Amino acid sequence: MLLFGSAATVAETGPDLSWRWDDAAARAAEDFHPRFEIGGPDGGRFVFSSGSRASRMRRLDARGAVVWTRALRGLPTSAAAMVLDGETLYAALYNGGFPGCRVAALDARSGARRWETTLQGLGFIAHSAYANRVQMQLTPRGLVIYGKESRGRYVEILSPADGRQLGHRLVDPELTVRR
Repeated sequence: MLLFGSAATVAETGPDLSWRWDDAAARAAEDFHPRFEIGGPDGGRFVFSSGSRASRMRRLDARGAVVWTRALRGLPTSAAAMVLDGETLYAALYNGGFPGCRVAALDARSGARRWETTLQGLGFIAHSAYANRVQMQLTPRGLVIYGKESRGRYVEILSPADGRQLGHRLVDPELTVRR
């Protein structure tokens, strides 16, 4: 059970909303031309790329041939954190220069969208310069998203089955100043 206040707290049976961050992965994602991809079945891979009109997710086979392409429309997206679990590809989609993140679950075989949800994150924050990074992992308690933005950090847990929010916590509620 979650209790909401300036920061959420969790009963012992609730989701684990502790902060975890992989600094090495974060540094790699901040390269000038980062590659957002993960290995797929049979030696293939899933690749995210951003474009001027729409970003896209592609599945490539072991030879590099395109199996499917999925356009990702909506908010401008320049980066992705991905997790593959069996026949489901989870992608946390965000823009490195703006607050916010959305998560999509795609059928790994066909690219069909199973569900998509916008995270609560830090909420709306007005800004003139911003940095946003996201990491994600699948745990027994759910799909865990770690957001590290200029104005604060958060942890959010979603149900892998339908994208429903299971938990949310501001890691530094005293630093999350909305202007």
